[in-house]
Amino acid sequence: MLAEQNNQWYYKIAYFFINNQVVFKRMIVVLLILFNIFLWWPASVGLVKYLTNTSNYNQNLVNLVENSVNWAAYHNYQKPLFLKVLEVDKIKVDSNKYDLVAKIKNPNTNWSCQKFRYAFVVDGFAIDWQTGFILPQQDKYLFKFSYNSRTTPNKVDLKIETTNWNRIKKIDQDRIFILKDFDIANEEFKLENDLAQVKFKADNQSHFSFWQVGWQIALYRSEQLIGVNYVTTHNFMSGQERQISVVWDTNLATPSRIKIIPDIDIFDKNNYILNTTNPVNLIRGVKIKK
Repeated sequence: MLAEQNNQWYYKIAYFFINNQVVFKRMIVVLLILFNIFLWWPASVGLVKYLTNTSNYNQNLVNLVENSVNWAAYHNYQKPLFLKVLEVDKIKVDSNKYDLVAKIKNPNTNWSCQKFRYAFVVDGFAIDWQTGFILPQQDKYLFKFSYNSRTTPNKVDLKIETTNWNRIKKIDQDRIFILKDFDIANEEFKLENDLAQVKFKADNQSHFSFWQVGWQIALYRSEQLIGVNYVTTHNFMSGQERQISVVWDTNLATPSRIKIIPDIDIFDKNNYILNTTNPVNLIRGVKIKK
């Protein structure tokens, strides 16, 4: 009896599945469809977004190219500005002799002009090409002493060519302030035996010693430049004071202002006293054959 009852349940279940097999097949199909939708829905959404945003994406690529860095303009902006000629003048020192003077400026903050060629142009003719240097943001003078001319020069200009620039690294930028560590005091002008003389005290308060230090001296009467000169001191040690004098072999009017500029290429490592070997030819200004 028990076996017969179990068989009846089996037949009922089998009959139920057979009788509803169409419904079960449809349910399986629906489940597979839902499962596929679940799998493909994220991909479909991403595809729709891609298709709808493709135009915007392409436009962004175009804008990215259009807004790229203009390297030509960048390099043009970064390159050093040319030296400025602030003024050019002549000073009569004898019947046929003149001192030619030019004041120039380096407008660059991070560029030192290690070497440039210059010549004074008198009435259209360039004379005596020389070399010089100038530090970042520095004003300095250029001289041509005792220029002989049979006639009074009508027009004096300055021509500058062939500049060699040196970009100052951050580690070396503090060196620019070394010149400010040279204290100049007790400037004095004297006239003795028809000779003009300027004396001053120079104090090297920097931490560096130099083989050679040049000094540019300019004498002004009001705003008029009446005399210029140049003197060089040697072996100027750190912490040392020097009494320096310079003489003109002519009679000058008493100036109302004396301007003195230390002239040192602080980026020339050969000029620093680091050993006992004394270098030569550090002061520039030698004539150059053009």
